[in-house]
Amino acid sequence: MESKPSMRLNKLKCCSVRTTRDETNLTILNRIRGDDPSLEAVWIRRGLSARSDVDYISTHLAGHDLRWLSKCIGNNTAIKKLVLAESNQPCLGLFLKRIARNKSIQAIELIGLPLHQVSGLPGLNPSERVFFKRLGQFIEKNGNITSLIMTRVTCLQGGGIAHLIDAIERTNQLSEFQFSCNNLNTDNAHVPRLISALSHHRGLISIKLGRVGPCVCNELAKVVIHMSRLRAIDLSDSGIDNSGLTSLIESISSCDCNPAELDLSDNSPNISKVGWQNLASYLASKTCELTNVSLALNKISQDDMIELARSVQNNPNLISLEFRKIRTGRETIEFEKALGHHSRPNEIFKTNHRLQHLGHRHSIGIGIRRPSMRIGMLNTLLDINRTSLNVDQAAITKIMLLCDELDMTELLDYDLKLLPNVVNWF
Repeated sequence: MESKPSMRLNKLKCCSVRTTRDETNLTILNRIRGDDPSLEAVWIRRGLSARSDVDYISTHLAGHDLRWLSKCIGNNTAIKKLVLAESNQPCLGLFLKRIARNKSIQAIELIGLPLHQVSGLPGLNPSERVFFKRLGQFIEKNGNITSLIMTRVTCLQGGGIAHLIDAIERTNQLSEFQFSCNNLNTDNAHVPRLISALSHHRGLISIKLGRVGPCVCNELAKVVIHMSRLRAIDLSDSGIDNSGLTSLIESISSCDCNPAELDLSDNSPNISKVGWQNLASYLASKTCELTNVSLALNKISQDDMIELARSVQNNPNLISLEFRKIRTGRETIEFEKALGHHSRPNEIFKTNHRLQHLGHRHSIGIGIRRPSMRIGMLNTLLDINRTSLNVDQAAITKIMLLCDELDMTELLDYDLKLLPNVVNWF
């Protein structure tokens, strides 16, 4: 006969008060056992959580408590996401083995796991090999995992991750994959193989890689060719270099993969003039479908910024372009030209009327400025793009604002509220 849980699970009522570890554990355990449909995500973490928007289990569990937790999760049909966060529990490998019969979990997230302290069954080598073996087995047996996120997972130097890679290669259902800020050697031969294994998951929608090195980024360029549904690529602080960026741009411009979001933040000095010029050429091309591009925390020269500004003019899709800062000089003038300033009325229609945000401190929240103010004019043009109902209205508004023959400057005193009424005259 199976022992009863040491915390008397069957004798306590559900409660929402989280004052002690035992009360928190009992509350969530009861909800897990009862298949509570509102319990879609469970965090298993070390100690009490300061967050009030997640349901968590404190992992100081062992023996019968761990057995009951794994049994309840294994039988649960409501949980959609399982998060293992900041826990050095030595039984996590065994826990994953026991919940393998669960078919409802669709997302797994690992946050801050010191895997050098993780072990599985007694007598096995206490390393990350056991954990990744159990994780791979769970992913394969579950068959429904669509999201896999690994952040700040330490000790990935050994071959344990090979078990996870094998599971990824044998499955094909992932739609989200994140692998960032993990403590690993970028020369590790398993890491490029991990990215290569993603080629089997052609339904991937989002990829995030951080601190993986240029070799892995080059491998990603080969993989995205197979992903026609890919919409977001996050390579912030990834270590991508000119070669990797060039290869990535060539891949996404020559295949069915047309992502809408690209994040290249914090990759200086790996990306230099060659890389930024190739990006500018892609932004100016007709095949570019990017709507959001982030270049924040990168040191970009004035000449490269001017090239990026010129590439924006004929881009029909770009809504947001973020970067470190904009100087009140040639760069500002080029962005103004891209948005219609210094143009004749018939040329204004051919400029950009979609861009709504430039990632500098003056672009959002400053309000409308007079045209005589350099940054103010740029901000005004962006605001027209944001508030217009369509590109035609934006173009007509700019013509009336910028052309001396149709001087509507005084309407700025009313924050452009009267301008749409004047546009209707045409």
